[in-house]
Amino acid sequence: MREVCVEGGNERGAAMTEAAIVVPILLLLVMGVIQYGVALSTSVSLKHAAAVAARHAVLDGATDADVEQAARDAVALTLNPAYLSTVSVTTQTVNSANATQVALTYDLQAIMPYVLPAGVLTLTASSTMR
Repeated sequence: MREVCVEGGNERGAAMTEAAIVVPILLLLVMGVIQYGVALSTSVSLKHAAAVAARHAVLDGATDADVEQAARDAVALTLNPAYLSTVSVTTQTVNSANATQVALTYDLQAIMPYVLPAGVLTLTASSTMR
């Protein structure tokens, strides 16, 4: 007897195998890009909140508690203020003028836990105003 070989019969299995290898890697890459975009957006929002708080700090009569509340309010516009871990306010004299620096630390939770090894990315931002 003679065997009849249909051309392309093995191609379907090869395509399935290639897809099984490529699709998870591609999805991981896409999720990494999305996580990077979220981290970049969070960083910009955090820098803006630090600038708002520093601007508030140079107003007459602003206490550290007022500055911290201004920072939390600014963060709450775009981010979850529960993840704002540290608000630091320091005042120093530079060229005979007082300069106030506000530093914020924010713990960004990973969208997909396996994209960031620790599951949390700590972002910091600071702003100084006279």
